[in-house]
Amino acid sequence: MEIKYLYIKSNYNLDGTPVEAYIEMDIKNYAVRYLDLLKDGEVRYATENEESGTFLPYEKFPEIKDIMGEKEIKEVKEITKGEFEEVWRKLVENERS
Repeated sequence: MEIKYLYIKSNYNLDGTPVEAYIEMDIKNYAVRYLDLLKDGEVRYATENEESGTFLPYEKFPEIKDIMGEKEIKEVKEITKGEFEEVWRKLVENERS
């Protein structure tokens, strides 16, 4: 097992609900960095040491096939570390500065 990176797109259409999420998971499928993009453009993120509008989920993440079974989920895919880091730098680093 290794560190995994996920991208999740949802069908949520309410303000204040995430429409996209980027997750870095450890080898046991626990989130170590988590980024939400809301419909209104707000960015929320969390790490093991920092929270900004959201928090790390306490439970293990389910497998991709199980996430896709949820009715509000439009897309789930594994992404590369480089793809995750690019989004993290662009959105989180901008939020911090």
